[in-house]
Amino acid sequence: MNGKKWISASIAAAMAFSISAVPAHAQWDGNNHWIDNGAFATGWRYIEDAWYYFSNTGEMVKGWTQDSSQAWYLLDYETGKMKTGWIAANSTDWYYLNPANGIMQAKTWVESDGTKYYFDEHGIMVRGNHVIDGYNYVFQQNGAFVSKGDKSDEVDETKKNGWVKEGTQFYYYKNDVKQSGWLTLGEKKYYLGGSDNRMLIGTQKIDGKTYTFAQNGVLLSEGGSDIDYADAYSATEYRTDKSKLVDYLNDERDYEKLDELSWVRSDGLDKAAYIRANELVDDFSYDRPNGKSLDDLMDDLKLDYDMVEEHFVKAASPKDALRELFNDRWAERDILNEDFNEIAVGIAKDSNDEYVYVILLTDGGSGTGVSGYDYREYRTDKREILGYLNDYRKSDKVDSLTLAYNDELDKAAYKRAVEIASKFSDTRPNGKDYETVLDDFKVDYNSSYELIYKDEDDYETIVDEWMDVRADKRAIVDEDYKNVGIGIVEDGKHTYVVVLLVEPDTSLTYSSTAYRTDKLEIMNGVNDYRSGTALTKVTSGNLDKYAFQRVVQVAQGKDKDDIEDFLDDLDYDYGTYAYEIIVKDEDDIDYVIDEITDDSAVDNTRYKKIAVGAVEYKKKMYWVVLLTQK
Repeated sequence: MNGKKWISASIAAAMAFSISAVPAHAQWDGNNHWIDNGAFATGWRYIEDAWYYFSNTGEMVKGWTQDSSQAWYLLDYETGKMKTGWIAANSTDWYYLNPANGIMQAKTWVESDGTKYYFDEHGIMVRGNHVIDGYNYVFQQNGAFVSKGDKSDEVDETKKNGWVKEGTQFYYYKNDVKQSGWLTLGEKKYYLGGSDNRMLIGTQKIDGKTYTFAQNGVLLSEGGSDIDYADAYSATEYRTDKSKLVDYLNDERDYEKLDELSWVRSDGLDKAAYIRANELVDDFSYDRPNGKSLDDLMDDLKLDYDMVEEHFVKAASPKDALRELFNDRWAERDILNEDFNEIAVGIAKDSNDEYVYVILLTDGGSGTGVSGYDYREYRTDKREILGYLNDYRKSDKVDSLTLAYNDELDKAAYKRAVEIASKFSDTRPNGKDYETVLDDFKVDYNSSYELIYKDEDDYETIVDEWMDVRADKRAIVDEDYKNVGIGIVEDGKHTYVVVLLVEPDTSLTYSSTAYRTDKLEIMNGVNDYRSGTALTKVTSGNLDKYAFQRVVQVAQGKDKDDIEDFLDDLDYDYGTYAYEIIVKDEDDIDYVIDEITDDSAVDNTRYKKIAVGAVEYKKKMYWVVLLTQK
């Protein structure tokens, strides 16, 4: 690939003396610092055939960043290595990072493999019709240059032209002259007005008509029509601050020994975060201004995730946003939830110059969830496979399997069938074990086994061949497996079959006797701590059952409502007050009691009753203490 052969001053200077064998006195410290002569390295460093960039405090920088030359670079989100060449912004848009120095190319031509491309001021490869230096150009949809046309307008390149920021305002110039009134650039409209012809934002009255403009000046609506922030979407706005917040959040996950969140920087999920940030400027609420839900937004953008959670704060900086998010226990819980592995960040500024930060957390998957899933498809084929499996179980005097139908296990099997069509392996395309698909779809199970097959569409032969494999045979006739999900897909050449055998998780069934001794010990410990009248211990009946239902919600990450709303929905009369205390991932009862009694609510005289919910879920212990007035 041939590109412009220029190098920023800072990285060029570093290259001049750094490309050499790593000195014996330099080494990694295990915490993403490079130690050189006993001190943290800063700035650009060439280490073991790769460039890295370190902050002024010696932290390895990851993600998009600018150095002192103000050039943009992309450092690998996992390793911190500087990336070069073509980088996908989303399914259609591309960046190009100079192979010689890693600099993102912007407002410049690049020739790659004999084809010319042009990248706009945001570094995005242009497609279709585009005006460059006053001339009309045509590009194919893959970005390849087609032709150069006539001048669109006379432009003197020695004078001020285009967008110019002066102070805190933006103006549009043509040959040193500020433009005014309506401005159309491509498919986007702006208005230049006010006393100084600045770019207008927010809600404005122009010639007696009401218009709404995005923070980047793009017209969103006129005459009170619905606002569509998607029209003003830009993947590059606040990119540095978004990158910082993601890094801060991943530092917290690293501390908890959780996998890092993958930052979605420029596709539909990033657009969703952008839209929500701008909506929150107008209405700082989970209720969207158009009356629709977050799920509706996902549908509008054709995004299909199984889990999406939203949290938002007002903050002056990414560091402040981190602090505010972790002051919210629901946000902290989701940020540190191992089921979430993807994040998008939206940032917008309101009329008071306050910043709104919104994060969208998802389960990731392939980015398409169960797109294409149809529970009716291959229904006869699935029953045929089930029949062959159950014939072998009957001959071993084992109860028949129950076929999953239009539920989460069925979706999980379909998802795995799609995955093995792209990578035929027990390991998922993301490198994780097949069993994580059950976690993604919230399938409750104690154990599972996966059978996979490719090419053969004679189902009896498939099952016979599985039975010829000792481990597969043992699983097929295992009496612990009660349920089965079957996924089938075809790609025109091959048939792919997945069978997921599942042992149900019976621990999620309510029993008043489960953990009874531990629950009584906790309730006695609370009463020992109280200075007033002892709480009435509830060990059976509705409140005990509801404590169990609540702890199951907590374990599965589904406890969205506060405890009073939860009990109201169950029509339980708790009086005027109800309170809950949650303890996670702990099976030492003394420690659990200490955690619970650290909460001052346990000594509040308004509460008269106590119930405890307990459950072991995914090899972790969860506890919920309910305190009620009645």
